[in-house]
Amino acid sequence: MLFDITHGFRSLPFVVFLAVAYLRVVKSVCVRGVVYGAFDARDEEDRAPVFDLSPFLSLLDRLAAVHLFRRSGSAADLSRLLREIQAEAWQERSAAGLPKALQKIGARVEELSQALLFIRPLEVMEKSQELARPFTDAALDEAVRWAKPFALIAPALRQELVQFAAPSDVKNLDTQRRMIAWYVERGLAVQALTLARELLVTRVCLLLGLENALRREARGRAEHLLNYLAWSKQPEDRKRSDQWIGPEPDAADVEKFRTQDQADSLLALWSLIRDARNDVDHVGMNEQPSRAGALVARVREISEKLDRIFGGEHAMTI
Repeated sequence: MLFDITHGFRSLPFVVFLAVAYLRVVKSVCVRGVVYGAFDARDEEDRAPVFDLSPFLSLLDRLAAVHLFRRSGSAADLSRLLREIQAEAWQERSAAGLPKALQKIGARVEELSQALLFIRPLEVMEKSQELARPFTDAALDEAVRWAKPFALIAPALRQELVQFAAPSDVKNLDTQRRMIAWYVERGLAVQALTLARELLVTRVCLLLGLENALRREARGRAEHLLNYLAWSKQPEDRKRSDQWIGPEPDAADVEKFRTQDQADSLLALWSLIRDARNDVDHVGMNEQPSRAGALVARVREISEKLDRIFGGEHAMTI
């Protein structure tokens, strides 16, 4: 469809732009352009130019892509638009100082977005460090010239994302805690819940002094200890009806864990996370499933308790 707003009366051109944006999204209409014949701008031969206003539609696309990323963490649209802006500028070569960093920033943002959405904390740390490099002052100047909507939020976006920049090490627990808060802020409760569980397992691996907290055997040992101690905290009648099956954890592990100041808080949090995660992973297929709203509230509670238990910025780096 091609829209001609030359004779649009007063506010009608504005309404047309809103209608075009609506049709593109809701009806998947392909808009070839929006044009305006400027009668007042006639040349010496009395010819009126026709201006192509289609770039204003791309402005809406860019704003939507930025908003989507900031609200949901998905950078696919933002990355695509940054690539397209750089490619179009180089194809047209209509000005000096062509952009060189926008495509690289878009690629790095998308890689980090994917790592966040797929809960890859070690990859998030790595990609955050890589993202900091192309975000130079020169790159921001490019964005101001070629991608204005992105440029307006680029400094805040950089600050938001490089908070995860750290050596890619499982011991960087504070970075993982910030990831959980980031998920909660965007309503990504499943990701927050999943990472919270693994964060506690890692914490216990480190408390026990296990050599490699990424090894399956080490994580299984920590989970076994947490599950046993959480079970042992139940009332006696509950333990009789739900007896412990299997070997007990190593006595030295039990003693080492119990000497920790926050052992009881960790166990209570583990039980809260485990129950919520099981409910989510089994899609509520039980006799008393939690309501979705209750699970969201529980994830927020878990995030707040993590902050209280582990404290300040460096308290969780071992």
